[in-house]
Amino acid sequence: MHDKDMRPPWGRRFWIAAMAVVIVLGIAVPYGVLAGAAPGYAVLLFWGGFGLVVIALVALAVLRWRVAP
Repeated sequence: MHDKDMRPPWGRRFWIAAMAVVIVLGIAVPYGVLAGAAPGYAVLLFWGGFGLVVIALVALAVLRWRVAP
């Protein structure tokens, strides 16, 4: 076996857990924490950061993509 085949099995579980947390935050923060806030930079910063985190997680998944035999 090659070293690439010996990846730890926790990688996929970590990615799924991270996506679940991001999705929950994408619902909880705008409808909870930011619900009463006046429109402004807080909302812009949240959605900008949210978008960057989602892009990073998708890029991580694509970089580790492999076809199972």
